[in-house]
Amino acid sequence: MKTIIAAAVLTLWTSAAFACADFVKKDQVSIGSQADVPAGWFVYSLFEESGIYRSPTTAFDRQLIPNTDDGVPTCIDITEDGEWLVYLNTNILKAYLIRPDGSGKIEVPTPGCGGDFPRACGVYRNSPHGSEIFYVSTYGEIRATQVDLSGGTPQFGSSRTVARISNGGTSDRPLFKTYGWLTELAVNGSHIFSQRVDVTGGFNMNIMFLTIPDNGNGTASYNDRWDFTHMPSTSIYGCGMTIFSLTTQ
Repeated sequence: MKTIIAAAVLTLWTSAAFACADFVKKDQVSIGSQADVPAGWFVYSLFEESGIYRSPTTAFDRQLIPNTDDGVPTCIDITEDGEWLVYLNTNILKAYLIRPDGSGKIEVPTPGCGGDFPRACGVYRNSPHGSEIFYVSTYGEIRATQVDLSGGTPQFGSSRTVARISNGGTSDRPLFKTYGWLTELAVNGSHIFSQRVDVTGGFNMNIMFLTIPDNGNGTASYNDRWDFTHMPSTSIYGCGMTIFSLTTQ
């Protein structure tokens, strides 16, 4: 079994019309045959419905994954070897690991969370600390918990703060966008890509790119964020990156 980590997905929804830059425009693409897709499977959930579904890639056959219908899931992610899924149960705000066949379900420890958190989670790709599960612990903080997946049951280790971006000011307080179903967040190596909320007399949606110091071993701060040079003044909704996995047999 091998896992293909696919590319990023980028979409733009804006609150006002403006001309998109050339680098965000899509070329014309052709739609191929589903039968030509590598044999494997994918997982997904339905908007505001309980349960995670699994289907083969070459012929759509939706099957509910057992032990996932106890709440509305979001942030569904697949480990590199395809042996585990991680997701957030939005009804109770708890992160879980579960095998694709519905066995081995276990809660992921998320220490350091404020009220009504965690709000997002996922697989920390290429973590310098080995296998880690990241989660949003407050509106301005991302943490990660180490996990050993080499045995039959996940073994959890220590947790650490990956990013803390609030600058403590009143005019500009970037927050990780972590509400509803538009949770755009990816953590890979020493990089974080997400959406942010800037409080500047009102709420303004924007995109956010962070670098984690010390090759991913440190904690990203407000000063580690990068901004685009020419960004529309209007809010941008739905701009984010999702790293997903296709597991082939």
